[in-house]
Amino acid sequence: MPEFAGWSVAVFLFWLFGSAAVHKVRNPLWYAGLLRGWFPSLAGVSLIARAAGFAEAAVALMLLMPTTRALGLIAAALMLVAYAVAMGLVMLDGSKQQKCGCGGSSSDLMISGGLVIRNGVCAGLALLAAMPSVVTDAHPMLKVGMAVLIGTFMALTYSVIDVLMSNKQAMAGVR
Repeated sequence: MPEFAGWSVAVFLFWLFGSAAVHKVRNPLWYAGLLRGWFPSLAGVSLIARAAGFAEAAVALMLLMPTTRALGLIAAALMLVAYAVAMGLVMLDGSKQQKCGCGGSSSDLMISGGLVIRNGVCAGLALLAAMPSVVTDAHPMLKVGMAVLIGTFMALTYSVIDVLMSNKQAMAGVR
């Protein structure tokens, strides 16, 4: 993967994990309630919700620094897979529809197979970006500019997909 492409994925994941961390740190009780709904017998949901927010913030910060970027990308992939597994377990339970919490407390997006797949794709991108990259001869500012542009495009695409899935669920009467 070209160097700027790996940076682009890091910019996108910085946005994803940074915004997720802000949502959880601002509203930890809502996330604790969400976890309690997912796994009623799970102990320590308040602590888990707070820890997840701080872990996401740490991952976001690791993605910004060249010396910790690869570790941040691997940590991001692991967290995305853990969230996908958790959503898959909730889906297998089949007891009732549950909010995913992906877009914060104001999001109505429900857990679905599409979200599990989306997390898998994002984890795969993170792992690809963590691999050694091909250095290009382009000017460093051009590489940074392209990384920010592509990363921003990825974030916008992710947001649009969330809205489309939420609208599909609303039209199908899932909520």
